[in-house]
Amino acid sequence: MSVERATEVMTRLWDSGHSDIGMMAEDVVFTLMATGQEYRGREGVSQMFEYFYRDAFDARAES
Repeated sequence: MSVERATEVMTRLWDSGHSDIGMMAEDVVFTLMATGQEYRGREGVSQMFEYFYRDAFDARAES
């Protein structure tokens, strides 16, 4: 993936408040590098984002 495409995808995700997961592959895997814990599939990654950004921290991605 080019830098431009990666930037486009990440901007779309941030601008949606991490709710637009349509650009993720059905078999996406998100790994927390500090723990090795994995979240699998769009729904699993979406739930991780929900917890991480809305429960664990009160955060917003802004550009």
